[in-house]
Amino acid sequence: MTQKLSENQLAEALHLSARHVHRLLRAGMPRSSVQAAKAWRARNIVGSLDASDVVALRAEVLRLRADLLKLEISERERLLIPTAEAQRLLTGAGVSCRARLGTVDRQLMAEHPHVGQEVIATLKRLIAQALEAISIDIAKGEGEPA
Repeated sequence: MTQKLSENQLAEALHLSARHVHRLLRAGMPRSSVQAAKAWRARNIVGSLDASDVVALRAEVLRLRADLLKLEISERERLLIPTAEAQRLLTGAGVSCRARLGTVDRQLMAEHPHVGQEVIATLKRLIAQALEAISIDIAKGEGEPA
């Protein structure tokens, strides 16, 4: 009678954790030989991985962890700010710009009293249209920085 391999022996031979081997054995993987275990895995595990696949997956995990760490560092260094804060700041800037542009017609009339009401009305209309277009572009996430 052939001796069965232990979970630890299979884990070492298959380059898997003992816990993973335990699960595979419960799923039906034979423990009679390493070759039988490898053949069972090849038949029963969809997309079975070889050593190069594992290395590639580990490299991808490391790359993603590095990207995440860079984002966390940037946020801590205040190079990135939370979305809610950015939205609050942009809203505040928009309100301020709208208020400042809303006084342009009065400033124009004060500095150039000879300008007619028709010109002032046109200026107000153009400012309102520009502000509306800016609001729409911001809402859509469009527009290029100056």
